[in-house]
Amino acid sequence: KLYLKDAAEALARDQADAQSNSEYQAQKDEDERLHSAMVQGKVVVGMSAAQVRALMGTPLGTRRQARKGSVTEVWTYQQKDGSRLAVSLKDGKVVSLYEKRGRSK
Repeated sequence: KLYLKDAAEALARDQADAQSNSEYQAQKDEDERLHSAMVQGKVVVGMSAAQVRALMGTPLGTRRQARKGSVTEVWTYQQKDGSRLAVSLKDGKVVSLYEKRGRSK
């Protein structure tokens, strides 16, 4: 019985280690994706509000809405090519992006 208990505990530890390693790798991959976007000067889903401001500066316009313990903001930027970029943030993280192209001349 003692052997089975030891084996079960070892299996549980191995499973916990595998889960921890998987979570660590997922976070590492996400950090690398965000870093790559920052280097390229691109805003991507998952970035923090601070990262967006570091890349894009102060927004041209902002809208803020607090509801059910959550804060949603939309920051609008005028881009160099004339298009506008709307960055939606929820609780300080980018959740979506919308780009409206400027008019062709």
